[in-house]
Amino acid sequence: MNIDDVQKFKKIIRTKKEDTKPKVIVMGRSNVGKSTFVKSMTADKTIRVGKKPGVTLKIAEYDMGNYYLVDLPGFGYMEGIDQKGQEEIKDNIIRYVEDNQRTIATAIQILDAKSFVEIVQRWEETRELPIDLEMADFLEELDLKPIYVINKMDKIKNSQWDEELDVISEKLGFLPPWRQWIDILAPAILKEGLGLEEISERIKNNVKQYYDDLREQAKNKDKENLEQE
Repeated sequence: MNIDDVQKFKKIIRTKKEDTKPKVIVMGRSNVGKSTFVKSMTADKTIRVGKKPGVTLKIAEYDMGNYYLVDLPGFGYMEGIDQKGQEEIKDNIIRYVEDNQRTIATAIQILDAKSFVEIVQRWEETRELPIDLEMADFLEELDLKPIYVINKMDKIKNSQWDEELDVISEKLGFLPPWRQWIDILAPAILKEGLGLEEISERIKNNVKQYYDDLREQAKNKDKENLEQE
């Protein structure tokens, strides 16, 4: 084995370590349908789904083939967990996202169609930022290509869907009408499986973009190496 072969071997080993399968993280306030979404996506019947806030308290990863679906704990109010505990969970979520930022292809934040607006308006009165918007800003700041799943649309009258979604998009910082943000905002009724196909397609597109970007970075790195030789 000559010196060129050794260099090639080192490059292969280094590439294997760097080529990490991307993650698609799922986050949201407790009891918005996060576990229902993950259970539907993974077909894992062991995932607990309950009405009590705070069912998911640990980070769980599911191998989806070309990416990992990561179920993060719910943030905000959780029954049986005090304020300090809730803050600790929130800090753990932020730390996980920051530590894995480079390998996150997209982030799914699930919102409750009806309670989201009520919560934001209530916090606006106190001139404070609700955790839902704080997390949304966090995802945007890290450029994690967030997809906002507006769940429980069955709680809204069909005739009021567009109006309600316009308000939600505005609260999230997107100018209405909401339909111009169709790649970012995804109305859904997850318990009935409505919206899952569209969400899956958007995840697929973002994961593909992740791999495309990775290949482009590798190509540019090879080009730089050749220019330096």
